[in-house]
Amino acid sequence: MKKCFLLLLVFSLVACDKKSAVQLPSEVVKQENLSCIGRVKDVEIEYDANYIVSKNALPKNADGSPNQDYFLNILYYGTMYLPFSFGFVNEKAGARFMSMYPDSVDLQEVKSEEAIYPYDVTTISMKEDRIKFYPPLMAQYYRGVIAAGVKKGEPALKVSGKVKFRALFCLSGAATGLDSGQFEFNVPVDPQTIYEVVPKSDWLPIKNPISGDTITTNPCINPEGVKISSDHTEMYNGDFYYFWDPNLKGQSADGKNFDCSKWYKDGENYTKLKTRIFDYRSETKASLPFKELASKGSPLEMAIVIGFQRDAYKKLSNDWLAQAIEQSLIAKSSNDHQKILPMFQRPKEEDLSVDKMLIILWRLGMNMEIEHKEIHIESELARVELRGKLKASKKSMTINIILGNSKSTSSNYEPFKREVGKRLVTSDIFVYDGHSGFGQSLDPKNLGIEESLSALADKAPQHQVIGLFSCQSLFNYHPDKFPQLPAISNRSWVHTLGDYKDLGANGSIAILASLEHFIVNGREVPFNRWAKDFANDNFMMLTTQKN
Repeated sequence: MKKCFLLLLVFSLVACDKKSAVQLPSEVVKQENLSCIGRVKDVEIEYDANYIVSKNALPKNADGSPNQDYFLNILYYGTMYLPFSFGFVNEKAGARFMSMYPDSVDLQEVKSEEAIYPYDVTTISMKEDRIKFYPPLMAQYYRGVIAAGVKKGEPALKVSGKVKFRALFCLSGAATGLDSGQFEFNVPVDPQTIYEVVPKSDWLPIKNPISGDTITTNPCINPEGVKISSDHTEMYNGDFYYFWDPNLKGQSADGKNFDCSKWYKDGENYTKLKTRIFDYRSETKASLPFKELASKGSPLEMAIVIGFQRDAYKKLSNDWLAQAIEQSLIAKSSNDHQKILPMFQRPKEEDLSVDKMLIILWRLGMNMEIEHKEIHIESELARVELRGKLKASKKSMTINIILGNSKSTSSNYEPFKREVGKRLVTSDIFVYDGHSGFGQSLDPKNLGIEESLSALADKAPQHQVIGLFSCQSLFNYHPDKFPQLPAISNRSWVHTLGDYKDLGANGSIAILASLEHFIVNGREVPFNRWAKDFANDNFMMLTTQKN
């Protein structure tokens, strides 16, 4: 047991043609293993939804009638405010996270009726480069509001329906119960304009704790979960993040107190929901295929992929990065390594993802006998290949650490696609540590996997672990969204369910440390130890697919 603890501690200091013959997953058995610090609950949630949207901006059919499909869009979109803001709103009540299964939302009895719009909307702070990410009908609504604005008292439609979805709770020991009466659930009256309730004249300087930037923004949103604009002058309000609390009280970066109830009024621009919560049946617990990986005769292939944090990042330079990589691999202590990291030596000059890559390399250098290394640096991508053995188990490994632009709409996505797509198919262990990219960064279609699958399918391992460490990765990267991956004996997935903000990539290292522990001790690390020792968002899920 002592040896087990030491292994974990060391790692945690610093994670009939060929094409037609390709077999795709058909029927799979899914097993789940849930973990968080505190209590976890698998539930089904029901509530009655009521939203009000501008009749003038509403997408319409050719005959001028309201587009009924938009009603479904807005009901689904509004539902997402519940899980995404759950921990932020209910932190003092002991809530950690809630995550929604993306395809579990059931909408019934959808209807509309005449209404009046409840508040003025004079501007939409989101720019076109963000609006285009939304579903077409929702993007059309935004453009309609931008074109004419919306005045309080103007014609509107009330869209209502009965909503049901499956979700996972993670609660700390401070939570007194698991039922809906213990927690607050808020939804906007108009989910697409709720951020505009606070006029720009009332925006305040708020510090983003991840990037360290101080940005002028709506103070009632959680800056940890909202992206920063390309010119770093403001945060993206109304983005796909929903971290919003209408009752938040706090202090801005310049010391001014604020109270969000000044702008947000229950029954006027948001609604306190009454939800009905039911237990969902528990699945059989599963484990990662460490036994099969440990017995593989050839070296294990592992890829650790990191995405840039910011849209506007400094281009990578071989002049200093190659040296920083070399130094990180041989640094003896955290104090020595801090002298290398840009975040300590020249704060905000480099993207934080560069620090993350160097931290991973330092931790690997401490725990691996490196026999060969290869460093490849371009302006948009860095790749470090390490070959050698894990020190404690002597297991042979080839590990590629890749840093690149994971934003699929960027012209600089191509190098990322080139290096990552093939490794998602062929690696024994594949780990992604970066922004979710709304589910686009690792979309097999964007990575070009389907086109190259005939050449890669025979190189796919029979037992694979895929770890996806990004915000709400179960929602954004559920296994069902990867039908292009070839069918194998066992593919296991590890997801983060809350907002992921771990600079040390503890989740990524956890998989490697747990494999090492299994080889040395003959048994797995209990899954709840992962949450305790490695995942700073404290909530992960394991799904195993067996063909």
